[in-house]
Amino acid sequence: SQRSITQGSFESVLALSSYPSFVIRQAQRTHEHIGPTELPEHVALLGNFLELPLLGDLSSKEIESLWHERMSQEDGVAAAIPSDIYTMMHRRGIECPLFLHVLPRDDGFELYLSQISGHQVGFTSLIEYQSHQENARASLSLNYYTELQRSKGLVFMKGEFDTDFVVLDPSYACLLACYSPSQHA
Repeated sequence: SQRSITQGSFESVLALSSYPSFVIRQAQRTHEHIGPTELPEHVALLGNFLELPLLGDLSSKEIESLWHERMSQEDGVAAAIPSDIYTMMHRRGIECPLFLHVLPRDDGFELYLSQISGHQVGFTSLIEYQSHQENARASLSLNYYTELQRSKGLVFMKGEFDTDFVVLDPSYACLLACYSPSQHA
């Protein structure tokens, strides 16, 4: 069962380092390059959500309010993260790019694997990873926009669902975003 935790599941997680990562493998299949400071080409730019040239005179609090207002009109998860918190999260993500999450479900638990690559975190269920390994599809991707990190002290996060592979509803996606591996000490 997908929701049961077995010893076999943990043993396969211990062997993950021998497999190519699913986020990077997905990017390679679409000929995209994911560098340490960029997002994949298919990810919408921050300028698609906020008019960046008009933000110069606004305070961080005003920009954060604009972000929340804009994101409230869309499905999914989003956040405005203070720069110092994101710097710590990103550093931890570099140190430990793979993480296993235990997500509570109605009748038990489900295991999700996350991987951090650059400024993106991809999540896939462990059962999907066990079935397809490096070809596993990410059911949720968190994209971090760092364009205003230095000037305004903010990093914006927006979560994207794979519309062809929806296995998470927004409340569970929010839980995964809150439990993101880069936030753990």
